[in-house]
Amino acid sequence: MAATHADVHELFLEHSRRMLFEQYWPRLKGCVESLTEEQLWWRPNEACNSIGNLLLHLNGNVRQWLVASFNRLEDSRNRPVEFNQRESISASTLLDRLGETMREAAEVLARPGDRMVLGAAEDGGYYMIGLKAPHAALFRDVTWSTDQVSAQTLAQAATLGLEVVMLPSWFDVDDPASLTRLVDDLTTPRHDGPLPYAAPATRAWLEHVVLAERLIAKAPPERRGRDVYQAER
Repeated sequence: MAATHADVHELFLEHSRRMLFEQYWPRLKGCVESLTEEQLWWRPNEACNSIGNLLLHLNGNVRQWLVASFNRLEDSRNRPVEFNQRESISASTLLDRLGETMREAAEVLARPGDRMVLGAAEDGGYYMIGLKAPHAALFRDVTWSTDQVSAQTLAQAATLGLEVVMLPSWFDVDDPASLTRLVDDLTTPRHDGPLPYAAPATRAWLEHVVLAERLIAKAPPERRGRDVYQAER
């Protein structure tokens, strides 16, 4: 008999829990336990992160987006500190912290019931939506590309009786102004610490496009086209 939508999403969650807690976590823990404190905090240069920094970052991600969000706890994460940490923290302390976070995350994933996670955008839409099970009705009768999208989606969720978990409001990129904001965020030097998000692939793509546009602007009119920056690279 063909699996229903409910069967598929339950199987997916169970598979995710099993892989995360029975395979990935034991492997990560074993690798970290085999390191010396020097290896744990070694970095080739100041632009790179140590394994210790990455463990702090992983713990911050899971606690912020899974544990705090679904348990409606105050988000007290300080992301820059995860990467700025220089004083050594023992492997056992780092693993204890992450282990407790993983335990709480497992409880969230095993929790029964249906729910929706929504990240409302500043323009009235949303930048992220996550569902525990499919609900096509959420996307019906929505006035798309307006400032009512988020509110209408929440109203649909209430009609369906879905538990809703809201993420912090943010911006999405769907017009020239928001694209300019993203470019400024990723390319303008900062003096107040690192960005709250790195987006390395987006930043690399933007830098490539900006460079291409500058080369095209400098080229004679007869040479302006897609081949200009290819020839100049």
